[in-house]
Amino acid sequence: MPVTNVGSRWSSGNLIFYEAKVSRAAIGNILQIGTTGVTVGSATAQDIDFTVYANGGAASFVIDSGVSTMTLTGITAVLNGGLTVVGTLTLPAGSIETADLIDSAVTAAKLANNAVTTDKISVGAVVASKLASNSVTAVKILDGVVSGSKIADGAITFSKIADGHVQTAKLQDTAVTAAKVANSAVTTDKINVGAVVRSKLAADAVDGTKLADLAVDSEHIVLLSIDAAHIAAGAIIRSKLAADVINGGLIEDDAIDSEHIKDGAIDTAHIGDSQVTTVKLQDLGVTTAKIGNAQVTTGKIVNSAITPDKLNAGAVVSSKIADNAVTTAKINALAVTTAEINDLAVTAAKIAVGNVGAAQLSTDAVVTAKIQNSAITPDKLNAGAVVTAKLADGAVKTDKIYGGAVTSDKTTGASFLGAISGITNIEIVNGLVTAIS
Repeated sequence: MPVTNVGSRWSSGNLIFYEAKVSRAAIGNILQIGTTGVTVGSATAQDIDFTVYANGGAASFVIDSGVSTMTLTGITAVLNGGLTVVGTLTLPAGSIETADLIDSAVTAAKLANNAVTTDKISVGAVVASKLASNSVTAVKILDGVVSGSKIADGAITFSKIADGHVQTAKLQDTAVTAAKVANSAVTTDKINVGAVVRSKLAADAVDGTKLADLAVDSEHIVLLSIDAAHIAAGAIIRSKLAADVINGGLIEDDAIDSEHIKDGAIDTAHIGDSQVTTVKLQDLGVTTAKIGNAQVTTGKIVNSAITPDKLNAGAVVSSKIADNAVTTAKINALAVTTAEINDLAVTAAKIAVGNVGAAQLSTDAVVTAKIQNSAITPDKLNAGAVVTAKLADGAVKTDKIYGGAVTSDKTTGASFLGAISGITNIEIVNGLVTAIS
């Protein structure tokens, strides 16, 4: 095309050249050359050294020596044989597409910090080798994307597991060993029904607090295994005892008091020998019917315990009375009759002075041997009681003959005088002996 020169403006077809700066709004394709010439990097006052406008200013190619840049706007640059840049090459945002880059052209040094955003990374492009150590933090991992195959064996330690996140389904069978269970961690709710079998219980592990009420019946108890120490106070009530199961060896000394004994339950067979002491007997409680024949011996009776009221009528027979036991005070007035007195039992010493009167003497009871010498005084003789047969020979002395008592009819003459020793003269007047000499 021929070039037309109009002052500082040249044109050739659709291309217009300006020597000085013009507006981008100028019509047509414009090539502007700065007044100081096309010199990249010049520090002259002319800022723009070389400018190409195209498409009505929509596209431009600008070389600015003032800041040492080359800027392409709205222009597709095709470089064959490579591009060598000395200094800085500034390209418009988005001007370099994938097709413009050769393989491996963008090295780490070409990337600005934080320049690679999520959108710039192809799906699957970030492989393990591209990740720096410790670069994948929790916020970088999408929920639910870490599968078992992604986790190295032993990688999940205790500190990596959030509280309460290991569920039953995550535990391998038999994975929870005793060492993994904290003390007191297994509560009642954690134990399945029927899971605690006998082999799982430690010796003496089941105490009274672990047993539900009424949970233990007879089939669970080993014979003779329950001793007193295993039974709570008051736990064995009457309904739990079999008939005749409580024998003497199971009852503590002094454990049974009166309230535990049924009325009438203690018979003779239940009372040990010598066990019923005086203090155990109720007043008037021992009736005749309670005493076996000949069962109350002397040793069982407290001194002075048998009062008159305790003796049945006629109970004290002769054999029950000790020798010399019946004193005068024990004999009721008039109680001793003739039948109670043995023959010859009443001696002189037993008869109080002056107590044997005529009425007490039987006929012919007072014989010579019973009369003391000089005991029969004149007052004791009944009138006419001393007959001739009662007088001993020579017993009637002169002083014994009452004055005038011997009458003539009382004498037998000489024989009478011969009978009276020492009498030689008797004076008789009117039939009465008046003097004897």
